[in-house]
Amino acid sequence: MPLSTGGAGGGGGGGGGTPPAGSVTNAMLAAASANSLLGNPTPGVVSPTNILITENQIAGRETGENLQGLNLWYNLYTDNHNLFATQGNLFSFSTGIIDNDPGVGKFKFNSATLGSINKLWIDDTDYKANGFATKLNASTTSDVILYRSTANPNTVFGTLVITSSSIINKTGYREASVSFKAGILPADLELCEIVLLPVGHIVAGFTGTQGDKAGIRSTFITDLNNTNVTAGKIAFNNASLGLVTEIYVNETGQGSIDLTTWYDTMTVKGYIYLSSNTNSDISQAIYQISGDVIDTGAKRTIPVTYLAGTNNFSNNEEIVVNYVPGETGSAVYTQLSDVPSPATNNNMVAIVRNPGNNASFNPVPWSVFSNGTIWRTLNGLAMLGHFNDGVKYIQTATQPSAIASANAGASVSLTVTGHGLTTGTTWAGYNLPVASGTGWTANTGYPIETVTDANTIVVTAAFAGKGTPVLKLANEDIIVHQITSPWLNTQSLVRISAVMTVPSGNINVKRLKVRYGTQEIYNYNLGVGASVIGTRAQIGLNNNTNNTETQMWSAGSASGVGTITTSPPAKYNIDNSIYQTIEFRMMGAVNEPMTLESWDVQICL
Repeated sequence: MPLSTGGAGGGGGGGGGTPPAGSVTNAMLAAASANSLLGNPTPGVVSPTNILITENQIAGRETGENLQGLNLWYNLYTDNHNLFATQGNLFSFSTGIIDNDPGVGKFKFNSATLGSINKLWIDDTDYKANGFATKLNASTTSDVILYRSTANPNTVFGTLVITSSSIINKTGYREASVSFKAGILPADLELCEIVLLPVGHIVAGFTGTQGDKAGIRSTFITDLNNTNVTAGKIAFNNASLGLVTEIYVNETGQGSIDLTTWYDTMTVKGYIYLSSNTNSDISQAIYQISGDVIDTGAKRTIPVTYLAGTNNFSNNEEIVVNYVPGETGSAVYTQLSDVPSPATNNNMVAIVRNPGNNASFNPVPWSVFSNGTIWRTLNGLAMLGHFNDGVKYIQTATQPSAIASANAGASVSLTVTGHGLTTGTTWAGYNLPVASGTGWTANTGYPIETVTDANTIVVTAAFAGKGTPVLKLANEDIIVHQITSPWLNTQSLVRISAVMTVPSGNINVKRLKVRYGTQEIYNYNLGVGASVIGTRAQIGLNNNTNNTETQMWSAGSASGVGTITTSPPAKYNIDNSIYQTIEFRMMGAVNEPMTLESWDVQICL
């Protein structure tokens, strides 16, 4: 039985799909053990006694939060097919943690601490003298490794995920980079069954039906001569979007709806926006009406001028059509600061390609219109920028005193006496925050390769031209991301959200902070044992002033502006006539990791 996602919602109001027969439901998952990994399964039955793996456990993010409709599961014992029996290999466990051959038919890890395991060393031959190297060499990133004791399968088991496709041949045994996700360690020389699960075993379940996007549903056809534009269809007079000068439509839409009155409202300088009705399809086109709409009986011909677009629509593709009036004309601008005065452009519609000048965050074009006084975003809140990057940081207790070349100049070895970090490769993949220094990019995280000893850290950076850097130490803010917010008006609204995660059980305070201009809009402290920090800040402007009113909400109680207070002040000054910088910042303790999982900024002008 494959891994199932249940049903994923579609765009524009789509519903969730119905899981296939035998799928794990939320109720089943809720009934399962907290460990989610139990032995002695019943073949073909989905129940808490079968092995269940949730998505958050595989990803190492068991937070107890809403999984956003995604409940991944895998039943290893369906159809009377026991993967341990048919695909497993026998190995005995060694408690040694030194990088050497564990011995014929044995395996071991690089640490006796579950959370610190990131290397698997396993002999090329299993307990029964069967070859295992070829099978392991065929594995790749995100493949799953399961083990369980033959003597105690109900209590001794574990799950690992391979983190690198590079399996190292160490002469007689192999090294695999892994991440330990769940389970416990066997005893020394305890005999275990090991199974490799390729990514191909994990497949998506049914996807729910996608809802329609906003607009008039139409079927696009490649009819350059307007001969077959029947009810519910639309066509262009040219196969290239940029060369289209006429759009052909039928006065009867899909479902026999009469669109005559709607077409009668279309005037010169108005805008027609067409886009694919499929969420994953970015095909779209924007045209300005260049003349009077021509009535040809049951059909209309709309003369247009091309403004913007990407990807031609395919024949019989389902699209949606939207019309925006533009009586006094309009234009396409790069950013909001280029848009002319609203007072002299009443009822004008403008397309803004990059509203916040934030090219690195894949900006979405805005449509704004003038009411004679201010520019307003069409359809309310518009996305200024968003990111789901999972940037990881760790902070030290002391500053570097010297540097040296490592890995033939491809890396830099920092002398950081008493840095306070766990030695080894525990922090590989985490970033060391650099504030400044010759040859270093300010306010940037540099990937840690290894913590050599109590006084040495090696990071990925070209050694040439580097001086000794200044780090952002523990309890100092790290600037993780910056995004530019455009000028606002007296009716604007800004909504900012961000999520930071830390491993549960961290004993020291962490903080996620959002700064707007020079003001610290949100300042949240995470207490002992928590694992998720979620912040949101909503900013509304008072009429005819440059003061902002703030609304803030979160799962935590210690929120404030600037210093930590129980309730933020109602307003503070921001110059809304210029572009401002929004910063997402994190602060942590020595040797306790932090991850900025995601953030987004939405603005309504």
